[in-house]
Amino acid sequence: MRSGVERIKVYARVRDFQDSEIQGTTAEEAVAVQINEATCVVLETLSSSTINAKTKTRRTPFTFDQCFSSAPSVGKGALASQEDVYNAVGKPLVDNALSGYNSSFIVYGQTGSGKTHTVYGPPNALGSALEGLIPRVCNEVFARQQASAANIVIHDVSVSLCEVYQERVYDLLSSRRQALEVGGETTVNGFFVRGLQTTTVGGYSDVVLLLQQAEQNKSYGATAKNERSSRAHTLFTMDIVSSSPESGAPKVRSKIVLADLAGCENVKTAKSD
Repeated sequence: MRSGVERIKVYARVRDFQDSEIQGTTAEEAVAVQINEATCVVLETLSSSTINAKTKTRRTPFTFDQCFSSAPSVGKGALASQEDVYNAVGKPLVDNALSGYNSSFIVYGQTGSGKTHTVYGPPNALGSALEGLIPRVCNEVFARQQASAANIVIHDVSVSLCEVYQERVYDLLSSRRQALEVGGETTVNGFFVRGLQTTTVGGYSDVVLLLQQAEQNKSYGATAKNERSSRAHTLFTMDIVSSSPESGAPKVRSKIVLADLAGCENVKTAKSD
């Protein structure tokens, strides 16, 4: 984010219930959190040995920069769509990147909490209202290039996709399942992955093809929490070379890094070992 202007921001999103989570009860009875604007309240049912006769639930509030509810029984107001999340989280990343600042977001949470849904969208969602943050960010970058009022000229855009699975790094754009080596820090690009393929893209359609290709190479597995769970950390990197002719400033290189982390969970409960 812009130095002196922006800071690290933290958001929370609550997904809707899966059918298995409300069997034998109602959605209202199954609710474990409540959302009120930027505050998320965790509801914990206590055992009778730790509470008095009048108290059955412990309420623990957590305050974020913004909370999104995608569950009808959680929070107030309209449900948060993929577009709502993008407008709050993704669009500022594009603004900063086209101003010459590196930007990133990291999605973290328990297995089955909806991380990959938020980042990529459900299967076959590309180009639809359900597509996630990554395709929307890419679409916005190229849309800015075409908008004459933006006063931004994008000279070059390239992307790479890799995953970290069982402490090994793999190129998701390569058909060869070969572990890559992480190189030491440099003064220009920081840490890097030797042999990681970087592909130049000329538009949103090019990115869609790469995301579809990467989807076939990702590591998935079934857990007790999710039938199709991402079992690896996935990093999408977009390098942008742009300039603003009106300002007379030289070309700038900026980077957007989007990280979809593997599930954080109790291994015994999730049965993911």
